[in-house]
Amino acid sequence: MDNHRPFSQEKLNEIFKISPLKPDRVISRECSWLEFKESFGWASIAKYLRSCAAFANAKGGYIVFGIANQPHTLKGLKGKNLEHFETLDPEQMSKHFNDHFAPEIEWDIQQYELNGNIYGLIYIHESNNKPVVCCKDSGKELKEGDIYYRYRGRTERVKYPELRSILDSKREQEQQLWMHHLANIARIGVQDAGVFDLQTGQITGSGGSFLIDESLLSQLSFIKEGEFSEVKGKPALKLIGSVSPIGSIPIGVGKKQIVKTKGIRVADIVGSFLKHDQVPEPHEFIKQICFENTAFLPCYYYMHCAGLDYRAYQKSINSKDDSACWGFFCCQKEASICGATAQQIFESSAFQWRSRVLPTGNTWAHSARSFEKLRVSKRIIKRLVQQALFIGPRCIGR
Repeated sequence: MDNHRPFSQEKLNEIFKISPLKPDRVISRECSWLEFKESFGWASIAKYLRSCAAFANAKGGYIVFGIANQPHTLKGLKGKNLEHFETLDPEQMSKHFNDHFAPEIEWDIQQYELNGNIYGLIYIHESNNKPVVCCKDSGKELKEGDIYYRYRGRTERVKYPELRSILDSKREQEQQLWMHHLANIARIGVQDAGVFDLQTGQITGSGGSFLIDESLLSQLSFIKEGEFSEVKGKPALKLIGSVSPIGSIPIGVGKKQIVKTKGIRVADIVGSFLKHDQVPEPHEFIKQICFENTAFLPCYYYMHCAGLDYRAYQKSINSKDDSACWGFFCCQKEASICGATAQQIFESSAFQWRSRVLPTGNTWAHSARSFEKLRVSKRIIKRLVQQALFIGPRCIGR
């Protein structure tokens, strides 16, 4: 599970796998990381929380609102359901999580538009501090002390093998943390190391310095030595030594918001190319081209928008850059159809031509003249022109 980009186009494609026979359905199935809900409403919040806790105790996962259960029909959120999701207050949702479960559940939210329908997604990150335990009853769904776990397509109370695995993993993490702390103490030296209690704020050690958050400075009062008189009921902290500023430390506390995105499909890929739109994330279009069944899509235009070329690809692929790998895959995909090598296509004048403009005509003779300097076979030229013009083989003269 990709915790860094849970709503990437690649992951959304995996969730919204549309059936080729019935385009109003998805062939994706509920599993250990995916659950479908036809609607969204606060009356069912306990069920949502239960599934979220189960995902947190497993490997993380998604709840998708707007897809029917059986069959998995693409309904979308409409009317009151859509209004409830769009007006969902992330702070209120976090309060529900914190009131009913501990430790804290980390989550993200997304609104996704696909083929005119709007879907809601909630992604639950795998917890780093398992098990997540229910600490408050809520109807029949949530019981205090229960631990929920996501099994294949269902949420249940955790069974012994999974609970044993969670506890063993927790014990192993604690051992690794101990070794990490001991290694740091050995590196710093026992005499120079101190311990800071995150609960009480107390620091124990032989001496040294520590940082005070900038937001607390306005609450501190400094007095001259010898002029101190303690006021009853007001605790005081005595700083021995000198206080010196080290510059501000940026601390960002962002408010969680619903991110709205639109799905990329063939119509979007072709439309943006024909209008020469400067899309904000061309690499997402490149990835989507790889998922589509047809090879006749303008991958080179979006590669040009991303500022990528063959040499940059070679370097980026070695460094495992996602955009380069997908773009190179696009090129290999077409090369296998054309009978050319990926490097031939990259280094051809057709690459530069197709990445910028469409030809003024749509006949084979006119288009072929645009490739006079291309030193590859006519069969390859035909394929290149075919892709650039978005027309099928029957529309190109033989």
